[in-house]
Amino acid sequence: MYERHFGLSSPPFRLSADPEFLFTSAGHADAIDAMRGIFVDPRTLLVIAGDLGAGKTTVLRALIEEWRVQGVAVAQLVSTQLDATELLEAVALQFGATATGDAASDFREPLRRRFLGLQGHRALLAIDESQNLSPEALRCLAELAELASAAQVEFRICLVGHPELRANVARAFAAVLDTFGQPMCHLGTMGPEQTRGYIEHRLRIVGWEGVPSFDAPAFDEIHRFTDGVPRRINVLANRLLLAQMLAGGTRIDAPCVVAVARALRAETAHERPVAHHAARVTASSQAERGSLLLVASGRSDQIKVVPLLHAIEARADLPTPRLFSATGRLTWELNRKLHRFVGLVSEPVACSAEGPLSLNDLSVRFEEALVRYEPNAVVVFDGNAASECCALICREREVPVVHVGSDPQGVGELLDAGSPRAVIARIADLRFSCQPVGRSPGPDAAPSTVSLGNPLIDAVRFALQMEMRDPESRDLGAFTGTLQNERLGYGVVALKACDAAAAPARSDEQLALLREVSRDLPLVWPMRRADTERPGLARMLEGCQVTCIDELGHGGFLRLLCGATCALTDCFDVIEEAAALHVPAISLGAGHVGQAAKGGWLQDEETGTSVVRITRAVWQIAFNGGREIDTPPRWDGHAAPRIVEFLAGWLGRRAAGADALRIAVEASPG
Repeated sequence: MYERHFGLSSPPFRLSADPEFLFTSAGHADAIDAMRGIFVDPRTLLVIAGDLGAGKTTVLRALIEEWRVQGVAVAQLVSTQLDATELLEAVALQFGATATGDAASDFREPLRRRFLGLQGHRALLAIDESQNLSPEALRCLAELAELASAAQVEFRICLVGHPELRANVARAFAAVLDTFGQPMCHLGTMGPEQTRGYIEHRLRIVGWEGVPSFDAPAFDEIHRFTDGVPRRINVLANRLLLAQMLAGGTRIDAPCVVAVARALRAETAHERPVAHHAARVTASSQAERGSLLLVASGRSDQIKVVPLLHAIEARADLPTPRLFSATGRLTWELNRKLHRFVGLVSEPVACSAEGPLSLNDLSVRFEEALVRYEPNAVVVFDGNAASECCALICREREVPVVHVGSDPQGVGELLDAGSPRAVIARIADLRFSCQPVGRSPGPDAAPSTVSLGNPLIDAVRFALQMEMRDPESRDLGAFTGTLQNERLGYGVVALKACDAAAAPARSDEQLALLREVSRDLPLVWPMRRADTERPGLARMLEGCQVTCIDELGHGGFLRLLCGATCALTDCFDVIEEAAALHVPAISLGAGHVGQAAKGGWLQDEETGTSVVRITRAVWQIAFNGGREIDTPPRWDGHAAPRIVEFLAGWLGRRAAGADALRIAVEASPG
């Protein structure tokens, strides 16, 4: 935002860990030297511990790049919510060893063969956030070392995590620590001079030539307010540059730092102090009285969240669920009735009356929600820019992320490691897949992902029950009865929002396509009121059998879909809803991973935007009824209770770990 004002090539104080910005302070030097010399010491295990925000991940990523340049075979794990079995499987997959069976023992032989292939070479396993590893998982590391040693591989393990990692390792390897583990290192905070060097180093990386300028006392104030913690320095420095840009200034002095730091402190008063063990225990105790924050960042999220909220509220052993709505108020209001039907009465937080939030506004409101509710975990769905933004903020603030729908819906996502869904999946601490087991998991998929069904189908079940008791649109049947063709019935159009101003060619192509299809099959198109007023829409649809109606809630949409001959859509969720209702879907350019053409369960093929192919599909459906749809076994309308049951156990295990830490701290001398 401020780079052009100061002549910088990119933001210098990003919160994400970037090896390009590695700064070797005196507090980091010992740890970096130990990591660079990890193969000099004959012992296998190196532990790097550090306080929250001390730059552990940045150091690790930088050293991983160095090791790989040196020809070391590196396996890197980020998510550590793994038991011993899952850890063994994850390591095997990272080293390229695969097994055919499901038992953990099946991975020992492939790992042995893989290590034999590395005979005479060096290999390293690096695990970030290692403080979360269970004692059993830690002890499993010794078994990996034995497998590598038997294959004559020079094997090392680097564990990086919070200060309690040192105690965890000491307990797990008490009998062999002297022979198995190298001296443990600690990443601490920086002093005033190092804080200044850190700021100037990051600025120089992005082309800083003295603008903005810093008075010497300004650096002292920055250190005073941040305690020399790199992440806190980044947050404050980023806000200082933004404040100067908004004020039109280029000079940062001590009073400026004090004013900005105090405003920032007021916004983030909930943040814990630099990690001392006693502070961590207090934070853990508070988290037990926290909440579960569920983020709905689109139409489908507002639907999928309903059965999960319902299942969470039915359990006394889970924190209070709260819905964070990143959509406009209208999307929430359209489905308010479904919430009320299942007994949900709470209003969402941060719901914008104007429409979907910009990413900047979303970031501010989401951080405010984290401050206010102190969630035990945040649940995000699928993947778009908004949910990715929330997940990244959680990662920075070390709030656990639960990802529902972590596996790809679209064929294009299978190979796209940079898609929002893939990014969230890498960040998430717990993942739930929704597609049937056996599909390709896509890039960087975690072996710990749990497959318990699709909550969207639960929402379909609830919505149909609601419509049977109290139809959302009582005149809908009469309306469609007058519209439909006697032989072919009618089709339902459900398209993603397309900004006609930003993408006029695509918008015009869609309208022309619908005109042609409607010559054979009358179409009903529920859309937002703002879209019905789109310039040129009435003209493009004049004289054809396309009827635009106001956007419907989930119940009304399903009722419309139930009576339809088929659906024409480019939305993956609508394809799945139609499959659950056994209504054929004509996929307009949306390559769903379950389509028959790709070897999946969904008996419909993607037609693209070919009028000929779409027309052929319409007539085949009209006269042959379409192909029989065999939905996956766990798409039974009861996925949410299974997901919540697993979630409760997972949170319970995390709480038990926090209790164990509290007891250890209280029992420690002094």
